[in-house]
Amino acid sequence: PERGGAQEASAPHDPRILPGDLVRLQVWREPDWDGDFLVDQFGVVSLPFVGDVETAGLTQRTLKAKLQEAYAREIHNLVLTVLVLKRVRVSGEVRSPGIHPLDPTLRVADALILSGGRTGDGKADEVLLRRAGRTEAVNVLVDARLSDLALETGDELIVRQRPWLSRNAMGVLGSGAGLIGLVITLLVR
Repeated sequence: PERGGAQEASAPHDPRILPGDLVRLQVWREPDWDGDFLVDQFGVVSLPFVGDVETAGLTQRTLKAKLQEAYAREIHNLVLTVLVLKRVRVSGEVRSPGIHPLDPTLRVADALILSGGRTGDGKADEVLLRRAGRTEAVNVLVDARLSDLALETGDELIVRQRPWLSRNAMGVLGSGAGLIGLVITLLVR
């Protein structure tokens, strides 16, 4: 309950940092400080030079401001990039289902590509988004950005299977043609 309320309080393009998220940090001319850092179950992320940072109530922008202040004391002409990645499960009719750290600037189609793309049985026009027990359809043809969905760590994108008739149309048509041929053969005799 609190988690959903906290997410609603931030803009989709400035996500709240939640346990399970990854903080991607890049500090220009300091490659040893670059990396993806996990926010632990207590909402703490351990970052180079600054150590443990409590993320409760922080968004991507507020964390960046906090880190710029801390790093600016040591680095002149600081160029800092902070990006919050959401860990999302991609499942269903994809070639490599699994949990992926997703950049919110990606599109739903990009998330599917990271999972190896759809299988031949996967539905092409939509995926399901499952969050906290609720499921809703997302039209992939619209090419929605993940940030527009306010994706959260723990969400699941599910590629559904195409309907049976759609998957087996050629077999049904082939069987139907064979049956018509048999009827014609019997009628001609």
